[in-house]
Amino acid sequence: MPRPFGVAEVDGDEVSLIFAVVGKGTAEFSELRAGDTIRVMGPLGNSFNTKENANYVLVAGGLGVPPLVRAAQAIADLLTAIVAVILFVVMLPELRSRKAR
Repeated sequence: MPRPFGVAEVDGDEVSLIFAVVGKGTAEFSELRAGDTIRVMGPLGNSFNTKENANYVLVAGGLGVPPLVRAAQAIADLLTAIVAVILFVVMLPELRSRKAR
């Protein structure tokens, strides 16, 4: 069964993924080890245009962070002068349990 994952890093033919174990499929995926073989379908979805000479502000939270890590890597690989600001938003578990007042 397909699962959507955001690519966090690409180094040659190695790809790093960051994901949360939230069910049977991701639990099985978390058991994979280096050298295991999987079938991959993709890329799917929308990509980031990181080839323009511009200032970038990357904002993400939770599982939205991994694709922005890859985008930051692509921006850093450019030879032109580009500024990348990365803001990761993390909600601490103790804050999640508070009720809005």
